Amino acid sequence: MAKKSRQQRKAKAAQPPVEPSVNATNAVEAAPLPSAQATTRAGNEPPFWFGFAVSWPKLVTFRFTLLMVLALDAVLQISHAPRYGAGGFNVGHVRWLSGLAPARTLFEIAQLLTALCLVAAAVGAATRIMLPIAAALYAWIYFSSQLDSYQHHYLVALMLGLLCFVDWQRPADQRSATRPVGGWPLRLLLVQLAIMYFWAAISKVDRAWLDGATLSLQIHGSMRSAIEHTVGFGVAAKIVLLVELALAATVFYRPGWWVALPMGVALHLGIVWSGLEIGLFAWLMLVLYLLLVPDRVFTWGARKLQPLRQVTAHVTIPSARGWALMAAGLGLGLGLAAFTRYPHAMIAIALGGALLTIANFVDGRRRNHTAIVALCAPALATGLWLGVDRTTSTMYDYYRFWAGTESRIGDPARAKALYREVTERFPRQENGYYQLAKLEIASGSADDKQQAAAHLQRAQQLAPHLARAFVAEAKLLLSQGDRAAALAKAQAGAAAEPTSVDALTLVRQLQAMAPEAAAMPGAAAPTMPGKRPILDIDDDR
Repeated sequence: MAKKSRQQRKAKAAQPPVEPSVNATNAVEAAPLPSAQATTRAGNEPPFWFGFAVSWPKLVTFRFTLLMVLALDAVLQISHAPRYGAGGFNVGHVRWLSGLAPARTLFEIAQLLTALCLVAAAVGAATRIMLPIAAALYAWIYFSSQLDSYQHHYLVALMLGLLCFVDWQRPADQRSATRPVGGWPLRLLLVQLAIMYFWAAISKVDRAWLDGATLSLQIHGSMRSAIEHTVGFGVAAKIVLLVELALAATVFYRPGWWVALPMGVALHLGIVWSGLEIGLFAWLMLVLYLLLVPDRVFTWGARKLQPLRQVTAHVTIPSARGWALMAAGLGLGLGLAAFTRYPHAMIAIALGGALLTIANFVDGRRRNHTAIVALCAPALATGLWLGVDRTTSTMYDYYRFWAGTESRIGDPARAKALYREVTERFPRQENGYYQLAKLEIASGSADDKQQAAAHLQRAQQLAPHLARAFVAEAKLLLSQGDRAAALAKAQAGAAAEPTSVDALTLVRQLQAMAPEAAAMPGAAAPTMPGKRPILDIDDDR
């Protein structure tokens, strides 16, 4: 009898596994998500690298937040596009890439395209294809020119290369979808952070840092006042060094995360508070610390969102309808791009749409996309473009830098046309009127000088606290022989900006000038010894 029972158990064990039924799948889907736990692979692979794992909800949150921040950073870089290719001079971070650096137009298109690829990857639209494209574009733009001097962009280029090896797609099997995921790319990402903190600390072992002199030059506003009235800059500088050493020792080591998380978040929030101009570096670092937040926080959130996910699971669409919805999303993206002020936005959205279409066709998991993902990728990307355009000074700086570059090393006539375009596109910005007036005065034409006077008066209305437009008009009036009007304008400039050396000096010179000498038409603009006339000062702020 016992022998028969053993034979039955052996026969049962030898039977192939039965595929789970629909009800079983739904039961697994409704089950609570487990917390992340370390997993090891078979063989001799080291568990430090291949045993690293995080929960799927954490990985999705990290992917969306990180890639959206990087997409925002890419669009913000467009303001520097006119400096690329100017004068035909370029020095790359990598020598053989110096001749392959993008010029103004290509730089703008590449940054918009990078942002679109990152947004598509962030929402899960062909991530395993769009992310490598974004990484390649990002590396090309950065390494081909030292005009991008942000050192953290070097770190971002390495990070994007690493993240291409992470499997960002949710597994099709519902059981495996609830298991911890990750591996060596995420671990290596944290090791990179540790190396960065360690080297930052080593570079601060210098008297200029340790005595607080360097830190005092970088901190402004309320944070400066807080340091001055508490520990002082010398102590604060040493605290920063010790914090970076502590982060270097703990940020990649799981038992040390409870130390690294609050310490790192506090450090980078302090950088944000200080107003230090280093792009989005501090925000990027804060996003990376999502990997240190306990997994149970994300699994708890996933449980709360479980009903929503069950709803979206039912709107998974057939392939034909999915392509139709993605076409609608591209159409919406084209419409949003048309409202932006990027000169080549339509080219960028056309190229991005083509890439996204091909990527979805190649991606074997495209049938798992929901209507929301198919629709929102291009629309969300162009919405980001539009948001940056309308809420930041990115495009104003783009045209300002473009006109300024043409004025210095290009064609003055082209610069005049560009500054006129600045006044039309950004009529509330004083700089466009002031710089246009300078070029009109330099042309020597009587009609141009008349227009220059009107533009300078408009600049005075827009920036009544700045003296430069008043001083410029005073010089113009003096060159026309009207000393009394010139003196009145110079005095108005000194009153508008009492600290302006140019305005105060001009007032004294006009007061000391003989009336008969000042009345001579074409009188030269007064200058200080060793200085150029004020209208010749290169100031494109």
